[in-house]
Amino acid sequence: MPEEKPQPQSDNSSSLKVLRTYKDDLAQVMSEQNTSVVSAATAENEKRLKKTSKKNTPEQKKRLKKIGIIILSTTLIVLGAGSVLYFYGKSDSGVVTPESKISSIIFAEEEKEFDITDLSRRQILNELSTLNNESRVTLGSIENIFITESFIDSEGLQKRSLVDAEDFLNAINTDAPASFLRSLNPRFMVGVHVFDGNQPFIILQTSFYENAFAGMLKWERYIKDDLAPLFGPIDVTPIVRTDDSSKINTLTFGDIVIKNQDTRVLRNEDGDIVLLYSFIDKNTIVITTNQHTFEEVFIRHTSSRFK
Repeated sequence: MPEEKPQPQSDNSSSLKVLRTYKDDLAQVMSEQNTSVVSAATAENEKRLKKTSKKNTPEQKKRLKKIGIIILSTTLIVLGAGSVLYFYGKSDSGVVTPESKISSIIFAEEEKEFDITDLSRRQILNELSTLNNESRVTLGSIENIFITESFIDSEGLQKRSLVDAEDFLNAINTDAPASFLRSLNPRFMVGVHVFDGNQPFIILQTSFYENAFAGMLKWERYIKDDLAPLFGPIDVTPIVRTDDSSKINTLTFGDIVIKNQDTRVLRNEDGDIVLLYSFIDKNTIVITTNQHTFEEVFIRHTSSRFK
């Protein structure tokens, strides 16, 4: 039997089918057209996008258009709301402009601005006293003196803002207790009521009745001097000398009822009221020099609550 000759093994390159890949095609294109990898990839991506867009049906295109409109509308609404909130925040920041109409705690027929920037305690109270005495509103009317201070904003422009109650009382160096000052709301009012002369008054607001009430009782011994000369001269309470030559005040605050409100009053040696204050509700303190002024402020405050 003839011996079979072994078949020679063929080379792998001839026996296996050559596999072509995208990488090989890309290399060939780059070699033939002298193209960079980036431009080749870009061209391939554009080709795919064209094929995809051609496959989109009219219904799909219509749906995509609706989605685009919804996204655009939502974006505009969000931007619009953001703008409103931004400008509302700016307008509510207490910045005063020449056109500003300042809202007072009670109705006032007239208003006047007083800028206290860089003024001392004495200058502030003296100027307020002058404004009070020179007020020319009609009999029975009230003028609101709103207190401002100047500042330089982030753009280097000079502006004015309303002063809050605590800063105002600190600016005139009162001896009011710190707990009382912290209990005050920012909004307050300095006013002039024309009745039997020009009568000054201050309205303070608080959210902490207990602290404010206790604070006013502690402030009683200093309040007349702290508010002079706006609330009249200092030496209205008689001073007597004791055996050891020290001075003491012989008159202190007493209690009366005005308009059904418990009121603390300070009288001079003739028995006339020179200063009074009252919590006309748990959030509102009125300080003034005249019972008629107190009654007018009380009536206006009460009527404004029910409008």
